[in-house]
Amino acid sequence: MSDTSSSTSIAPSWAKLTIALGSGITFYSFYEYFSSGGAVSGSALGFVYGLPILLLGLALQYAELPPAPLETSNEMKEKREYLATDVQKKMIKDVTRYRYGSQAHLEQVWKALGLISRGQPSRPVLKQVVERIEKNSGRYELCLLLYAVNSQVSIWEQKLEKMNRFFGPNIVCSIQPVQDDQFWLVLTSLKDASSMSGRGK
Repeated sequence: MSDTSSSTSIAPSWAKLTIALGSGITFYSFYEYFSSGGAVSGSALGFVYGLPILLLGLALQYAELPPAPLETSNEMKEKREYLATDVQKKMIKDVTRYRYGSQAHLEQVWKALGLISRGQPSRPVLKQVVERIEKNSGRYELCLLLYAVNSQVSIWEQKLEKMNRFFGPNIVCSIQPVQDDQFWLVLTSLKDASSMSGRGK
């Protein structure tokens, strides 16, 4: 959908960091314990803190939702600053970082829009995020590739006006079907492209 390069979130995984810290403390404590012939030493504190930290990291990893792949470029990031709305910028930050305790990215958004019913087991899965500039209008577009099992595209199309109000102001949403259960949700910014061209004067 775009010629730009792929990018991933630079935000760290707290689960991986916690596991690494807990593992390091625990293994070092084992080393100290056996190298001292089993004598009680500071290694005892390592066990006290290391194992709980390790278990916390494993729990975080279980509840971890990885960031969605972002297709962008340095040029697109620059244009984002002046052409994207605050809502679009916030969405990119939200979906390109690790989340904990959520089944899917933007889960609360879909609930607020009435796209997830009570007791519905599956959630729309965000497969990819693409930033692009619409060729004819020069407007910034944030494109979300969604996989929604047993969710008809027509249901999402019926919510477009509500999406415009929800993500607005200065946003127009559209749906571009890809295949069964998969489609692009395109959020087009209505911010004037001249706001950026004026910077080069």
